[in-house]
Order: sequence, then structure tokens, then C-alpha cells
Amino acid sequence: MPWVIFTVLLTTRLLFAFQDAYPEIAVDLSLADERVNLVQEGVDIALRLGPVADSSMKLRRLGESRRLLVSSPAYLKQRGTPKAPQELIEHEGVRMTNVMGSDRLRFLGPAGVEHAVRFDGRFRVDHGLAAREALLRVQPTYM
Repeated sequence: MPWVIFTVLLTTRLLFAFQDAYPEIAVDLSLADERVNLVQEGVDIALRLGPVADSSMKLRRLGESRRLLVSSPAYLKQRGTPKAPQELIEHEGVRMTNVMGSDRLRFLGPAGVEHAVRFDGRFRVDHGLAAREALLRVQPTYM
């Protein structure tokens, strides 16, 4: 899920509950799909998805997210159902360009071995709402 949308869905209610418990604390919530320099921006707390480049920061895992590979029945009827990950190269897709590793689709095989397939996606976008619209209306395809 795109980062800003994920953060809004995950944190907004939690932040209101936090403020109810600690009314003396003000919250200034800043949302951005791109990564910002937390030190330069004066950020006290940040929620990030994916790998963190700066290992000097104190980190705590709050949870996990997973990517889903989906398609409409109409698309599969038109283009055929892939039988193996490598066949996805021949299919259309929506790719989030601001997601680390979005140029590869990773799958775990039956023995737990990871298989990666290159994924360019004919429709590339860097914002969650645009990706959502592309998936729902523009492209009948994969993300």
C-alpha cells in the first residue's frame, strides 16, 4: 500500500487516542511519500516502511506489511493466467517507483527459496492515490 495512505490508515486513530491519554502533547503530523532527512527536518518520531539507510537511528519494528499480486478475472481471461513467476514479464502492471525494490517481484517457492523476477511495469507512479486509481480504472492489472 502506498506509504502516505498506509500511514493515515494506521496512525490517525492511534494519534487521537494518544492525545486523549496525553493532552499536554501536541502532534504535528507531516505526511510524505518521498523519504525526507529526519535530522535536517527536525523530526522527533518517524514511521517508515522498508529498509532504513541510516543505521545510527534507533529502530523498533511495529509490524509487517506484505505486497499482494492481484489481477481482475477479465484481465486474466484476455491475457492468460501466468503459471510461473517468469511469465509475469509478459504482463502489464502498475509499479510504485518510490518503493525500494519495486523493480523486482519476489516470491517464496515451496522450499522457502526466494525467486525474483524483473518488473518494469508499463505504468509507473510515485503516489499512492494515483496508483490506486490506476489499478481500479486505468490498468486491469498487477501491482
